[in-house]
Amino acid sequence: MKLCTKHAVKKRNAEKMLAPLSKFVLQEAIELRRIRTKSTGIMWHVDHIHPVSLGGSSKYHNLQVVPAKWNQQKSNKHQERYIPII
Repeated sequence: MKLCTKHAVKKRNAEKMLAPLSKFVLQEAIELRRIRTKSTGIMWHVDHIHPVSLGGSSKYHNLQVVPAKWNQQKSNKHQERYIPII
C-alpha cells in the first residue's frame, strides 16, 4: 500500500471517530471550500493546521479553508494559520 493511500485510510478512520461538533465543522469547511472554488475560480482546500501526517486531527480547531496553491506549498512543513493579505 502506498504511503499516500495509508495516509488517506488513516485520515478517513480518524474522521469516523469525530465528535458531533467536529463532524459539523468539517462538513461546513468542505461546503465552504466548494463555494469559494466556484465563486473565485481558484481551487481551495480544507487544510489541517497541524498536519495529520504529524499527528494532527480533523477536530474543529485544526481545520481551515485555504487556497490550494498555498496548501500545496505548505505541505506538512509548517503549522501556520492562513491569513489572507488584503
